[in-house]
Amino acid sequence: MIKVGLSAAVPDLVNTVKFLKSHPDVELQWIYNNGNSARVAALYPELTGEVDDTFVLEPDFDTIDLYIGPWSDDIAADESLKVIFTTCPPASQEGIAIGVPEYSRKALVRGALGAYIPSTSTLIGALALMPLAKNLMLNSAITGSAILPIADRRRANAAVGILPDKEFAELKEHVLSHLQTSFVSNIDVCAFTSADSVAMATFTIATPLELSDIASLYHTFYDDHHHVVLLEDPSTPVCAAMVRGTNKAVISLAPAADAIEVSVAFDDTVKRGSGLTGHLLNLLFGLDELTGF
Repeated sequence: MIKVGLSAAVPDLVNTVKFLKSHPDVELQWIYNNGNSARVAALYPELTGEVDDTFVLEPDFDTIDLYIGPWSDDIAADESLKVIFTTCPPASQEGIAIGVPEYSRKALVRGALGAYIPSTSTLIGALALMPLAKNLMLNSAITGSAILPIADRRRANAAVGILPDKEFAELKEHVLSHLQTSFVSNIDVCAFTSADSVAMATFTIATPLELSDIASLYHTFYDDHHHVVLLEDPSTPVCAAMVRGTNKAVISLAPAADAIEVSVAFDDTVKRGSGLTGHLLNLLFGLDELTGF
């Protein structure tokens, strides 16, 4: 059994606990409430009866095989303790892979000490653009539009404007430039905020290839990735209902004038929360990717 210690500061805590409790190869050892003496179930009534016996005032890393929670100076991944950080660790953390399973699966199953959860813009950009980068096709400016979840409902349905370049620094540095070393393109995405949990984006990329040829590249890239769905009909747009409450990412391709439009949607709460955590756990410990789902 994989013994897991969990920080209550993880996103999507309730569903993460439920996933871990139902996983056939996991034993949830403890939940640390980050110095708060209130029991986790007191703050999350949905977990009443689920976690009373696992609440601790101090974490004990010697009792677990995997820690899930924010990065901290006090936590060092090694052969006896793997990690899934929900915040980005400093670059000095060796052996910690970016948590985009469709990109880093080989690293995760071949001895990585852990992974970290990427930003929403990194994940949505990676899913949309990786097949093109893999085939050296990102050679001009990339434009797009996005609807991004936001926790503060008062700021929902507001225009953010063009996302600053730093929003895509992680995507460029840790994913796209590794797949296409010549990649230097700008990524200009106009974003809106939404109170919905679903993240959606459409990217436009210049290409002389036909839609069928592009579709073949995407099918090849995602052929054995079980949590990505490619829509066959370009006239079928992605929509929030396709992914809400699931760990799926849905991708559609559509032709444009001398270009291709790539649309992606996923439930940000799950795909970067309990779902991604479970997916990364399975890979780090050599389990089938669908175990527990």
